[in-house]
Amino acid sequence: MVETRHQTRLLTLLRDEGPMSRVELGERLELPRARVGAEVARLAEVGLVEAAGPSASRGGRRST
Repeated sequence: MVETRHQTRLLTLLRDEGPMSRVELGERLELPRARVGAEVARLAEVGLVEAAGPSASRGGRRST
C-alpha cells in the first residue's frame, strides 16, 4: 500500500484523538470533504480504519 501524507495525518489524528466524523477530520486537518472521503475510503479498503454509521443525536433541531 502506498501511504500518502494525508493518510498519515488522518491515521495519526485518529490514533491520538479517537473516533471522529469525516467532517471533523476535515476541519481538524484543514482538508476538503472530498479529499477526506477519498482517503478514508482507501484506508478502509485495506482495513486500517472502519467506517461507522451516524452517531447518536445530540439533540437540537434537525437540519433542513
